[in-house]
Amino acid sequence: MIVPDQPTGTSEQLTLQVADETFRDGPQSLWANRLRTRDMLPAASHAAGAGFTRSNLLSGVGFEVAVSFLEENPLTRFRLLRELMGETPSTILVRSRNLFGWTRYSDDVVTFFLEHLAGLGLDEFEVFDALNDTRNVEHHIREGRRLGMHTSACLTFSESPVHTDEYFATKAKEYASYGASGILLYDACGVLRPERVAPLVTAIRNAAPGIPVEMNVHDQTGLALACYREALRNGVTALSSAARSVAGSNSVPATADLIALAREEGVRVDLDEDEVAWMDSYFRYVAYDYGKDLAPHVDHDEDTYRSYVGHQIPGGMMSHYVGQLEGLGLIDRLPEVLEEAARVRVDLGCPGMVTPFSQLVGVQAMLNVLDGKRFHTVPADLRTYAAGHYGEPPGPIHPDVLDKILGDEPVVDPMAAYADPMLPAIRAGLPADASDDDVFFALFCQPAQVEAMQRRPADELPVRELSPLGALVGHLAGRDDISRLDVRVDAGR
Repeated sequence: MIVPDQPTGTSEQLTLQVADETFRDGPQSLWANRLRTRDMLPAASHAAGAGFTRSNLLSGVGFEVAVSFLEENPLTRFRLLRELMGETPSTILVRSRNLFGWTRYSDDVVTFFLEHLAGLGLDEFEVFDALNDTRNVEHHIREGRRLGMHTSACLTFSESPVHTDEYFATKAKEYASYGASGILLYDACGVLRPERVAPLVTAIRNAAPGIPVEMNVHDQTGLALACYREALRNGVTALSSAARSVAGSNSVPATADLIALAREEGVRVDLDEDEVAWMDSYFRYVAYDYGKDLAPHVDHDEDTYRSYVGHQIPGGMMSHYVGQLEGLGLIDRLPEVLEEAARVRVDLGCPGMVTPFSQLVGVQAMLNVLDGKRFHTVPADLRTYAAGHYGEPPGPIHPDVLDKILGDEPVVDPMAAYADPMLPAIRAGLPADASDDDVFFALFCQPAQVEAMQRRPADELPVRELSPLGALVGHLAGRDDISRLDVRVDAGR
């Protein structure tokens, strides 16, 4: 449960409510979701013991990577983690009408999706629409309420002339009318500034009175903890964090740092800090085993911020940009591409720079620069966006750009198609004895991907040695060049 947030000046009455992102946002933001189930399981009971408000276990990208790259069953992962989490509520991140896939799904699929996951033990879910077109997720929220699930409706934060406090307040009011349990201010790009927090939170509260405000802020620009400090000062105590090895930079802040911040602000902390420290230690070992370095500490630099806030290209896509341009021998044109991305984003109505719109903006900017003409080559996905299939952009698409993209093609109302059932056709393509798990995978995966996943032996899910020290001893014991090992344990450490 979330303690209702309080007005400014009452921080001594508040209790920190931490949403743990060690299993979802952290590895998704820093490790491209390559964290395996076997390496999550040993930490689950410790996450439960830590006393988190909720633990986020899965997202659409995590689902896709588990099946396609790790050849692991993400539903099995969810079941195992959920069982080990005990009384700690589980949550997932749902991507608008795409859910866990890339098709825009109908109402009956949304209902099946939520009912099936609720049957697996899902307690809550977060749902976002990168355009903040709340109509796209109204059905999710109403169905979540029917199923008795806590629904955190995300306001996808972005910095632009369109994304004003009044804009977000309007969206929060719409979410409240659908029955959302909480309003989650979600800043995946890390562009929220501390001085913006107080007026923005006030506007959201006034628009959706009585509904708790939650925050998830990434640290690309080094401002996340400063924003969290302002959140605590303004009575927002439901904040997201992760174990240190999967925290910071493109991810959320580390839980230990959030605890220290709360104490500085006089906010009560009820977390078991020994369990938090255990998770930090364990995932430091996992990071070492994976060859992953800790994310570098980011100090805020105003010049860097101003350069970044124009295009807001995510870290993963920036790496893709660099690789492409290096392959073409055009890496010197990266600044030009980024400047063009900032222009394209405004031309397209300032969509939130998260999947899939960061890709649409980024690819079009690259094409514009390489073609030497703006919007001369337009991918099909951008035409789909401009035609309205994803919903209404935050701001208007520039008329000249819209004409170049669509020509005489009409703009559609995407909501009209959501009432047409899609589930019967999916079921018709499966054997008569297909399980609901089979239907779930058929919705979001290619058959060959599912077959490859299912061929992986079920016994290939070993639980990692719980103690990093024990694993080290086991590793050294297998070496022929070591005959003696002395271990010293310092009391109290």
